[in-house]
Amino acid sequence: MDKALVLKLASALGFVALLLGCANLPKREMDMAWAALDEAKKVEADRYAQTFYFAAEDSLHAATAEIKYQESRLALFQNCGRAINLLISTTTTAHHAAVTARVQKENVRAATHEFLAQAHGAVDTSKALLQNARENKNRRTTRFPAD
Repeated sequence: MDKALVLKLASALGFVALLLGCANLPKREMDMAWAALDEAKKVEADRYAQTFYFAAEDSLHAATAEIKYQESRLALFQNCGRAINLLISTTTTAHHAAVTARVQKENVRAATHEFLAQAHGAVDTSKALLQNARENKNRRTTRFPAD
């Protein structure tokens, strides 16, 4: 091969690499992370699984900052590996937050039903005691009429 042709080919490949460096920003991973965080928000993970939800949110913010940093670099020197790892971590943590929130909500619901049952039992007992007291009062009044 001609040296000039090899040099031109190498230059062209270098130029393409310079342009493409991290041209394929992790859009798919970003979309998945946002979708997972939205799902977690819908099931109130920010209330029932705060630690996981806010960790996922922080991870997403860090990934976004990393992507912006990589975009500011020359394409040849861009590396989106850290951003992709942060986005995968965001997705995993957000899914865990959603699952934890669903479990916590069910636990709260069950505890609420149990407390309501106990409260209804206490009300029924109070009604029975009140009725018993009224009957005892009526018996005393009929035995010893006031003159």
